[in-house]
Amino acid sequence: MHLILAIQHWLAVHTGTYIPAGQYSVYYNFWSGFGSDLAEFGIIVGLVRIYVNSRCHEDKCHKHGKYPFQHYKLCAIHHPDVPKNVTHLSIMKLHKKAQDEDRT
Repeated sequence: MHLILAIQHWLAVHTGTYIPAGQYSVYYNFWSGFGSDLAEFGIIVGLVRIYVNSRCHEDKCHKHGKYPFQHYKLCAIHHPDVPKNVTHLSIMKLHKKAQDEDRT
């Protein structure tokens, strides 16, 4: 039981939810300590989401997929036939060509 109370007290002190006697604001310690890191955590999560959503669609490829096609992102390594001045029409032509080759 003492271990649980010790852990609870340690968490309260280090997250800023412990309020010493004489302090006026109940939430000051939290928002000036642990709570202020929530925005930083949100920024990190946002950057990770941007990275994951802009990768090439191939498994284990960490290249930036800068050529959009439907809901995929294509990189120049896995799709070398994509021209430098890429358009949606040129990607559709390559896609149709690949489908025709698969049928034969």
